[in-house]
Amino acid sequence: MKLPHINPTLAALLGFAAVLAFYFGLLSLLNSPGHAWTQFRDDYWWILAFAIGMATQAWILATIHASAAIAGASAGSSGAAMALCCVHHVADFAPLAGAAFAAGLVYEYQPAFIALGLLANAVGIMRLMDSASKCSHTAVPFAKALDWSAAWKLTLFAGAGLTVGVAAGVMFS
Repeated sequence: MKLPHINPTLAALLGFAAVLAFYFGLLSLLNSPGHAWTQFRDDYWWILAFAIGMATQAWILATIHASAAIAGASAGSSGAAMALCCVHHVADFAPLAGAAFAAGLVYEYQPAFIALGLLANAVGIMRLMDSASKCSHTAVPFAKALDWSAAWKLTLFAGAGLTVGVAAGVMFS
């Protein structure tokens, strides 16, 4: 089933806005709007990286007129990316749930969770480019220029190695 056609630029803007709305909504709900703004000022480069990744995925999906299955897979990878990014906020309410030990552990590995989230975002983009490269009518720049199937696998393995390195750095520092 094909999704209804949407302007790719509009799709990208909506994807970007959705990430920011999710971020500010979640942090405002868990803490306060003031805390959300403070966190954003501290971590804006990560949040904007996620938002740009989501915007890129939305743009590609709209450009290739993706099927609902491809769009669902892309949304799943983007959702996983944001969930991994925000998992350290479990530390905000874990003590209330009687899991204080988890709060420290999750907070300590925040960089590794963020790295995993960015990896999920990059793999989602690479998978979409792989799909775009197989479309005979694609208007996605560079879609036919690379072997995207190999690129997303390389991204997955390189990102996994980087994530392990970040986690090891946290563990042994």
